[in-house]
Amino acid sequence: MDRIVFGEYTVQDLVILAIVLAGVFVLFGLLKKVFSSSKKDKHTQQVRCAACGWQGTVRRYAGVCPKCGAKLGERRTDSR
Repeated sequence: MDRIVFGEYTVQDLVILAIVLAGVFVLFGLLKKVFSSSKKDKHTQQVRCAACGWQGTVRRYAGVCPKCGAKLGERRTDSR
C-alpha cells in the first residue's frame, strides 16, 4: 500500500480516492432520484385490464391489453 504509483501518490491514496468518488456518485444518484420531477407523460397512461387484471403503463391511444388482447374500453386511467 506504500508503493508510489504516480508522482507522490501511493496505492492507498488512490484506493481512498476511488472509494470517495464511488460514494459521491452513489449520493448523486440518490439525490437525483429524490428530487427528480415525476412529470406525467401526456402520451401514456396507467390502465387496468378488466379481463385479465393486468395493470401498467400503455400509450394513451392503445386499444388493447398487451397481455391478453382484450379491448381496453374507454381507456380511462385507473383511479387507484
